[in-house]
Amino acid sequence: MAYKMIVVLALLALLAVSSTAADSRESEWRMRLQACDDFMEQHGGQQRECTSQPSQRCCQNLQRISSEDRCRALQQVYGGGRHMYPNSGRESPYESQQERTTRMASRLLQQCDLRPRECRTRDAETWLWW
Repeated sequence: MAYKMIVVLALLALLAVSSTAADSRESEWRMRLQACDDFMEQHGGQQRECTSQPSQRCCQNLQRISSEDRCRALQQVYGGGRHMYPNSGRESPYESQQERTTRMASRLLQQCDLRPRECRTRDAETWLWW
């Protein structure tokens, strides 16, 4: 019985550490991507290409996030409804917040000349496309 209790406590401790690490990573992403707020807000409701470019600081901070995590970080920071984008009349009324964020994340990565070149949404998961 004591052995089972130790195993359960060890598993709970492992879950707590994993949760703390994920929270820490998300917090780091939010800090790094603050430099991209203006770009993401300006491009929020626009289907066609916008002429403004992301700041150099935005691209540098985005480059500091691993290429495997960039789409996920952008979706996590900008796709959770934390940022509201105005309806410019150009966006599809059927486009979800996640689809819009994925489109904007791809545009940002392309303009910063970073990989992956495009983020995709599939079954509520963000996939990378090199």
